[in-house]
Amino acid sequence: MNKPLKTAVLLVLSVAFLSSTAHADGLFMELPEDGTRVSYTMKVTGGNPPPEGLKMSVTISSVGKVEHKGKPCRWIEIAFLQEAMEMRREIFHKLLIPEAELKKGGNPIGHLVKAYKKIDDRPAAEDKQATSARHGTLPLLLAGPVKDAKKLEAVTLETGLGKLESAGLKGTTVFKEAAKVDPDPAGEDNSTPEFNLKVDSEIRTHEKVPFGVAQAVLAFTANKGPEERTGVITFIVDKVSKGATSAFPDSK
Repeated sequence: MNKPLKTAVLLVLSVAFLSSTAHADGLFMELPEDGTRVSYTMKVTGGNPPPEGLKMSVTISSVGKVEHKGKPCRWIEIAFLQEAMEMRREIFHKLLIPEAELKKGGNPIGHLVKAYKKIDDRPAAEDKQATSARHGTLPLLLAGPVKDAKKLEAVTLETGLGKLESAGLKGTTVFKEAAKVDPDPAGEDNSTPEFNLKVDSEIRTHEKVPFGVAQAVLAFTANKGPEERTGVITFIVDKVSKGATSAFPDSK
């Protein structure tokens, strides 16, 4: 893998350093019919932007309905795609979430039942760190409601679905995760520094968009120990389709 693409892969793999956790609206405001898929273009700007020419997108799909402990649930699949210089990288997450949490006011990451992860053509594996903002991207997209939310006036968005008049809400969330100490018999330092993140989010919605969100703009300041990173992550709707199926249907 060449250096620019490797840098971009590491950037997306470490979105935990950029992302939020519960208490900030993610990309789930309503629940469409099963088999629905929506794609977003993804842009990262700020102090450590990805290489020029890199294309990033996120796809969210409903790929199955089941009951868990008497509650109706959905299999939600989230795929991150990176393309540059004739190279392609995909990271899939398959998640079982109660339907009641996949709506405005819900908290999907706080009620995650099962989680699996698959990278490119490798076998899928259970993801035991799916709810950790330190270790993964999912809390950014599966978060609960913004605290102290304020309404946004409608604006016209230029999207892959055409021009959309979209109002919304904004708010700020702060996430903190304590440092971890992992003693090493060899005397090496395996400790993990404290993680602090502030995110100012603007979420705009539209009825034409499955799951409800037309655009999400997340301005962040992240501190991991002495290291600080700032920037903006923007998701804007690009495509909508039906008939979505799972990239790894045997994970149940």
